[in-house]
Amino acid sequence: MSNSTSLNSQIRDIVLATHAKTIEQMKPYMQIQASTIMNIILDEMDGFIPVTGNTYNSIGVGCYLDGKLMGIDLSSQELNEPATRVTLVAGEAYNLEYYWGGSPVIYNRYVAPTGTEHYFGKDKAVKFLQSKRPSTKGWSFIAVIAVDYAKYLEAKPDANLMTIAHDQFASMGANISVLMAE
Repeated sequence: MSNSTSLNSQIRDIVLATHAKTIEQMKPYMQIQASTIMNIILDEMDGFIPVTGNTYNSIGVGCYLDGKLMGIDLSSQELNEPATRVTLVAGEAYNLEYYWGGSPVIYNRYVAPTGTEHYFGKDKAVKFLQSKRPSTKGWSFIAVIAVDYAKYLEAKPDANLMTIAHDQFASMGANISVLMAE
């Protein structure tokens, strides 16, 4: 009886060690996939005229295993150009001499159509992804554009970035439940 218990214990230890090793080996691959998702969303923003840079910098993709956050990929890391300032609130005019990306402010300053608070988009993306716990078993991703302005854009037929990205992933055969403009 004790030999059987010892053997069962050894087999369990081997299975657990193999599982842990597999997870560690999968993490870098899954982070590459998160980066790919983020870059597809960034590509969809081509032609979008940035103001503060928060929309571009607020794209985040969380990689989860069995509902546990394993890593976050942020567009701000890829772009390496921080937002020029915190987000604007509805009715507020942009107050700097250059827009994100370097275009000078000429003539009328941009006035925000939406927004209720000031924040940096990348910080909100991290908080949002840290607060989520997908209920799916196995590996999963959550993508977000974490600025109020993203919701505003999502309502416009020619600027609905997350809907376009969702459809693109679905056409690739991905099992997509939700991409969020937060």
